Amino acid sequence: MHYLKSLFYCLIIVFACGASALPQEPDKTEKKVQNPIGVAEEERKAQRLLPSQLSIVANLPPAVAEELEIIYDKAQAQGDVIIYSGNVHASYADMKLVADQLTYNDTTKDILAEGNVYFEQQGQILLGSRVELNLKTRRGSIFEATGFTNRTPDGTTLVIDAERADKTGPDSYLLDRAVLSACQEPVPKWSFTARRVRIRLDDRARLYHPVFRIKNFPILYLPFASLSISKRERSSGFLLPTSGSSNIKGRTLNLAYYQTLGRSADLLMRSDIFTKRGIGFGFDFRARPDEHSRLALGSFIVFDRLLGSKRDAQGNRLPDQGGSSFYADAVQYFKNGFVAVADVNITSSAAFRQVFAENVLQAISPEERSQLYLNRNWRSLSFNLWFNEHSSFSGNETIKTRQFPSLQLTHRSSQVSEKFPVYFSFESALEGVRRSEVIGDQSIFKTPSVVQRLDLLPRITIPLRSFAGFTLTPTVGFRSTFYSDSLDPVKREVVSRNLLRKYTELELELRPPALERIFRHRDGSAWFKHLIEPFITYRRIAGIDDFARTLRIDERDFVAETNELEYGLTNRFYVKRVGPDGSTTQAHEWLELTIRQKYFFDPTFGGALREGERNQFFPINTLSGFAFGGLRRNFSPLNVSARFRPSPALFADVRLDYDPRFKKLRNVVISSGITRRKFSFSQAWYLTRRIEIDRLTADPSTLPGNQFDLSAFFGDPAEGPYGGFTVAYDLRDRLFSGAPRDPRLINLTTTVGWAWDCCSLHVQNITFRAGLRNENRFLVAFTLRGIGTFGTDTIGQRRRR
Repeated sequence: MHYLKSLFYCLIIVFACGASALPQEPDKTEKKVQNPIGVAEEERKAQRLLPSQLSIVANLPPAVAEELEIIYDKAQAQGDVIIYSGNVHASYADMKLVADQLTYNDTTKDILAEGNVYFEQQGQILLGSRVELNLKTRRGSIFEATGFTNRTPDGTTLVIDAERADKTGPDSYLLDRAVLSACQEPVPKWSFTARRVRIRLDDRARLYHPVFRIKNFPILYLPFASLSISKRERSSGFLLPTSGSSNIKGRTLNLAYYQTLGRSADLLMRSDIFTKRGIGFGFDFRARPDEHSRLALGSFIVFDRLLGSKRDAQGNRLPDQGGSSFYADAVQYFKNGFVAVADVNITSSAAFRQVFAENVLQAISPEERSQLYLNRNWRSLSFNLWFNEHSSFSGNETIKTRQFPSLQLTHRSSQVSEKFPVYFSFESALEGVRRSEVIGDQSIFKTPSVVQRLDLLPRITIPLRSFAGFTLTPTVGFRSTFYSDSLDPVKREVVSRNLLRKYTELELELRPPALERIFRHRDGSAWFKHLIEPFITYRRIAGIDDFARTLRIDERDFVAETNELEYGLTNRFYVKRVGPDGSTTQAHEWLELTIRQKYFFDPTFGGALREGERNQFFPINTLSGFAFGGLRRNFSPLNVSARFRPSPALFADVRLDYDPRFKKLRNVVISSGITRRKFSFSQAWYLTRRIEIDRLTADPSTLPGNQFDLSAFFGDPAEGPYGGFTVAYDLRDRLFSGAPRDPRLINLTTTVGWAWDCCSLHVQNITFRAGLRNENRFLVAFTLRGIGTFGTDTIGQRRRR
């Protein structure tokens, strides 16, 4: 929780001297009560167990019997004053009283309850040594009051002690010298003290001149605080200010206001002050139209260079890196079966995102995507009305593609007839597409605002009967795509000339019989099972003779002719492991190893491959996540992937491409991790190598990369000490251009903390060194359970509640 206003969820502040209120022990006035809810239950049990005492109420004066019901052991009348003693239970309207002794004045309607007093109204509980109450005015006082509640949003039990609680109205109280804490100990780890507190039931508590204390030592003074004690989970108000430090932004101050908008919507407005940069403003809006739908949207804008120095040490003017961002995340279900989805992320510039993004992943991500679609599925058909915009950032180059509008109708593969094993599917789309490429402020390529594209791709799959363990599955497809504009391959310009691209694709998937063997120990018991699954796929795409004229917007357009054969082996190793019930065993895949390769009968892909350039198109991009199509070749690199799972707590994955043509390793990715009780460890390392063809030429499809990520964590953030770190390091000694460079740290985050029963301390140091971001931040957060968080924890966008 980030805000103090959620302090007393459904709480009437109740205060304590530690009384026992158990009617079974009226002579013990100093017994501590730890659970007032249990006291209430005991009071109800006592009423059920003493039916004979209820008849005594009828002998009371009529005025008393109409308004007040009392259960007691003994009674003594002195005129209009009646003294009840021994397990006294009194009920009046919505109030209940339990005490050792109760004195009632029938003339003035005054009540004096003494000894282990238990008071309840509207489900709110107060315990004290003495209660003075007038039934007419419903006003009175509770002395040495104690209160408990476990109805805070996070379930924390809060305790408040006060010297005196004056009931000033039907649902209002005034407290003197109050102490609030969630720590159940004589000297609490933390507490709030206030000379005066005003409370209105199911509304809020107003603290005047409160002081925050640690181990009873004053730490922070506030002139005023307003705390929500409403039964509602959400309540409007200002959130706790937070602050942080950054070497590039200076001291940061975050201020926010939270506004509820009915039961199913809210709004968060915030302002951020960066002492070295400027001022930022943002908002977050959330709503739940129904139990299945949701809406969240927000924006953040920064006015840069308003504060701090505007020039560097050499006198050069510092760049203005301010800007704005917007996001939307929504899902809406309609009764007619339609579903509307929005996932929008828009940033004014890559520089703004790198400098002001809250985490390193947002800062260094080279992509940004926004999409909205309306979907309806019935039987095997699927309809989509789609909008999509994708931005890719590389240095000072920005590439944007857009599909709007886009009408898509697809048919999932389904059997045509029960009598014939023939499966039919198709894809179709009617779209308006656009692409632009900008370097700096200069546009180098741009299509018209809307290029019309009509695409249709039907497919037929016929699984043939297996023969001698061999299974052959052919798939035939016919694709036709119409473009209202095309590309001039000589001038590299868009021309208003229609293009109709047509091609045929054939895919034959052959599955030879799998080989298996069970290896056993010397005593004959099963050790492990080895399974070998070979596979062969032949693919032919023919008819594309205009690849150079095709506008390449997305994956529909990046298709080239091919005549290829893919083959490989999958090795699986199984062992027996005890099942979840602990009594039975079940097979578990201990290791999976797959080796595959492609042979290209046409190394030019119908003329689509351009030697000396980085080519990446379908279907050469289906073998590996790393490009290798910079040169003509018949044999692709050898792709190897392995997954090792010896136990549920341990894993390791290895993926690599080995180039037999140059006898070199092109790339390798290794990831592993272990989770053991309160300890977890994971790491990932990837290496890509520039393949040199000769002393002067290198394969342009491979870019050098060498990055290592490591993460470790121990402990439980909810209990006891905990800590950990995450580090990302770029080990490259050269840039993409080949120029030398020093390895550098990308991100380092270290975290330590300690969680107690009623509070926790969290300390974090974050270092960014990515792109324009060269920053170090230090965060400290002290969380009070049931109240909120103090310190430098930022509010941020995209709140997680």
